[in-house]
Amino acid sequence: MHNTIRVHCQPDDDLLTWWSEHNISQQFCMWPMKLLPKPSTFVASERVFSKTGRLVTKARNRISHKLVDKVIVLAK
Repeated sequence: MHNTIRVHCQPDDDLLTWWSEHNISQQFCMWPMKLLPKPSTFVASERVFSKTGRLVTKARNRISHKLVDKVIVLAK
């Protein structure tokens, strides 16, 4: 048998505020945090972009894109 909770909320209600105000149980309150979207970070892509910029310079302008891909993969 499952426990159910009836919640009456509007589409513009803040779910995180509701969960913090209705402290049902600590473990139960953690699942919305896992399901709600998290802000993404661009650290990995920025790092690859910077490495590529240091690899492809005026002095190395004839390096092929296939070799650049291989060097960036190996540098990870």
